[in-house]
Parts: sequence; structure tokens; C-alpha cells
Amino acid sequence: MTWKYNLGVEKEVHNLILSLGLPSEYIGFHIRGGDKFLEHKIEPIENYFSRNETCIKNVFVLTDDYTVISNIKKMYPDYSVYTLCEVSEHGYFHGDFINQDTAYKRRKLIRLFASIDILAASKLFIGTFSSNPGMYLGMRSPTISKGVDFDNWIIW
Repeated sequence: MTWKYNLGVEKEVHNLILSLGLPSEYIGFHIRGGDKFLEHKIEPIENYFSRNETCIKNVFVLTDDYTVISNIKKMYPDYSVYTLCEVSEHGYFHGDFINQDTAYKRRKLIRLFASIDILAASKLFIGTFSSNPGMYLGMRSPTISKGVDFDNWIIW
């Protein structure tokens, strides 16, 4: 009722998800970066992994900074990491984003939508409840959601 794509967006989201070749069972992380330190402190990567009480070693990571992905691969080499974050991304900065053209914004938003759907289908979601993805998933799927900043999702 609150999350329905038009046919074109639905197809793009679906194709992006399929392109990752995700395994049937994975955990999802939303690891903040970019200008989000203005809203809440950036949590260390270790805090996310310490909340994983499963033996699942497949992770999907929603982030806007590919440095996070590189660090995870170095710190946790036994994990398989999936992401839609591009190597060229080094944080989301709203002032920069709003100055981009419509095609760029659309492409980035489609990737965000696909990432949210991927996280919603994860066996376990670990993120920050002080972020929009964390608030949304914490409210939508509280039984699979764990926060690294707060114990429960909140509305700011």
C-alpha cells in the first residue's frame, strides 16, 4: 500500500536485484557515510558485524561510500559481500546531489529502492535506526531488525 512501483521502475529494480546474484539467505547492513555524521555519529564497521548472531556469511551492504565495502572485504575476508554501491562513490552529500541532472538522480534513486527491497528480504537487517532506511525497515520488519545506535526504531 505504501511502496508500489510503476511498471518501469519495478522492472529496473527487479533487474538490478537479479544482477547481483544474491544467495537465498543473506544478512543486510545499512552502513552510513557521507554527510550523515551531521545527524548522528558514524558507527564503526565492527559494531554492525558484532550484532550478527547468525552463522550467515553472505552480506548485502547499502552504503554510499565504497570505502566501507573495501574495509569490510579486508576486515572480514570470509564473508561474501554484495552491494549496489559503485567504486566511484565516496559518500552522499545532499548539496551535491540536488545539483545533479534528472537522469543521475533517477538512477541513484532506483539503486536506493532496489537496496531497500534487498534489505527487506534479508534474514537479518542491521543498521542505524537514526537513518531513514533503518527507521523504515525497523518499522516494517521489526522482528529481523537490529540497530547499532538504538535498541529499537524511532521516529525523529
